[in-house]
Amino acid sequence: MLAGRASRRGAWIAPANEPLKDVVALAPVVASTDRQALQDAQINRLRADPRGLMALSADTLALDADVELRPINVRRLMILLRRLALRRGTTYVFEPNGPTLRRAVQRSFNELLTDLFRRGAFAGATPEQSFRVVTDTPSTARATPTRADSSSSCASRRRCPCATSPCAWRKAATA
Repeated sequence: MLAGRASRRGAWIAPANEPLKDVVALAPVVASTDRQALQDAQINRLRADPRGLMALSADTLALDADVELRPINVRRLMILLRRLALRRGTTYVFEPNGPTLRRAVQRSFNELLTDLFRRGAFAGATPEQSFRVVTDTPSTARATPTRADSSSSCASRRRCPCATSPCAWRKAATA
């Protein structure tokens, strides 16, 4: 179900209200008094509908500290962004560090994120409201001691996690 919906509409679309194929019954029957306790425990309930059995929610077991990352569609979007960043980042691994490289990285990731914005992946009315790609030199970037040499570069993406969730800015750094 998750893979099919992601393939058709995008990883950032929640799988709730998607009919489950080839499922004919639910067992055991959950009492109506237990439904809220299951919701509070982040257990995704299923319900019978004329169109078939459907998931009512799309939670993960994320801790309370990661509340903006709790919906599965946000998690899947973050995984997609990481995979795309790793794939696209290999192009730049052995390039000489400098302004030309940083402009190329910024252009490439802006293009990638703008495409995802147009497909509905991010919250915000414009790409400028949805994400920002920042490439920086090691002297001005927040680098770890092992990466603070002149051969490293830092690119950070600030983005709204998902168009279908509240906009909470998250920062991810790659080198």
